[in-house]
Amino acid sequence: FINNIYIIQQLGLFLYTRHNLFYTIAESIRLKYFGDLRNKEIATVLGISEKTVASNLTRALDKIRQSNFLQ
Repeated sequence: FINNIYIIQQLGLFLYTRHNLFYTIAESIRLKYFGDLRNKEIATVLGISEKTVASNLTRALDKIRQSNFLQ
C-alpha cells in the first residue's frame, strides 16, 4: 500500500513539474487511474465540471504520450 502511494505521488510530481500541468489536471489523472474514480466523482472531488475532467485527462495523456514516459 505504501509503495502504491509513493508511485502515485511520483507520477503526480512528474505530471505537475515536468509538463507544467495544473494541479487539477494531475489530480484528475491520479484519481481516474489510481483511485478508480469515475469522471463524475472526480468532478465532485475537485469541484470542476465533468467536461473539464475529460479535457484534463485527454491533455495529461497526450503529454505522457509525447514524453515517451510509457515506453
